[in-house]
Amino acid sequence: MSIFFDFSFYDWMDRDLGMSQIIDIFNHFFFDQVSTKNIDEMFLGLAKKWHEYPMIRQSQSFIDQMIDDYVWAIKEFKIDCAILTEHIGCKALAATTQILKEVLRDEGVPMCNIEIDVGDKRFTSIDSVKHEITEFVKTML
Repeated sequence: MSIFFDFSFYDWMDRDLGMSQIIDIFNHFFFDQVSTKNIDEMFLGLAKKWHEYPMIRQSQSFIDQMIDDYVWAIKEFKIDCAILTEHIGCKALAATTQILKEVLRDEGVPMCNIEIDVGDKRFTSIDSVKHEITEFVKTML
């Protein structure tokens, strides 16, 4: 997830590390076009669309959908590393982080996991986040 309490963080990543946030998996929409041929198809399409909203899509079943979405993003955007900001309130994600890390490793993509409250800097300071990411980047050099 994006870090909402300090958007200058992304300038720092770009300027100091040469890294860019390509995709935030929880803000990427996987919608298909809704058919308007008739009212039944339209309502069915809208209902399916609601199941494709970020976080609903990835948490309506086991981790399979989230893994598929991460692997798709890696291939689609040629991503070479992943930084997972694990929001403290998302307990479902906490249970799957290691599995996701192993799948991404098998795809050749290292992953850094940082536990954070994306909206409250008191839980994990931005300096701590920067330190963890800097150390992670050193392992890839």
